[in-house]
Amino acid sequence: MIVTRAIDGDTVELADGRRIRLLGVDAPEADTCAGPGATEFTRSKVQGRAVMLHKEPGVDLDPYGRTLAYLQFGPYFATDLGNELVLEGWATPYEGGQANTTYMDNIRSSHGIAEYRPNGIYAHPCGSPKVYGDDDGDGTPDYDDHVNVDAPNLPDGSLTGGYCARKWWC
Repeated sequence: MIVTRAIDGDTVELADGRRIRLLGVDAPEADTCAGPGATEFTRSKVQGRAVMLHKEPGVDLDPYGRTLAYLQFGPYFATDLGNELVLEGWATPYEGGQANTTYMDNIRSSHGIAEYRPNGIYAHPCGSPKVYGDDDGDGTPDYDDHVNVDAPNLPDGSLTGGYCARKWWC
């Protein structure tokens, strides 16, 4: 099957006229912040190329008449478009969908990586990435907090067990 058009980040149109809505992911609409980028990302990956669809048993159409499926592309159809969208920051997991639990676990893992990168919906002006080590949510890593150690009159190397005593690298 050939993709003729990327409608938005998570919806494509095939040469036979079917519209495919990706299972398990939610990309911004084309007219919202990061929407044009998500659409362009999908266009760059699959438009004009052969793809393979995988469907969930018992899952056919969404309320808008689009076919719900996973979409694989690339050499040997080894790359999942939904996972790529999430991993690169152009989509988030869609928890209300009908995707299988193993797939959703993979999508959530990719999302956990993406939200720390300044790409897609996590880039200015649409958002900002999380900060590694920021456990209290103030936007700075907690390990950058200054810690003062009052250790007067300690002999050289005492904080390292003496191993580095009087060495230039200590």
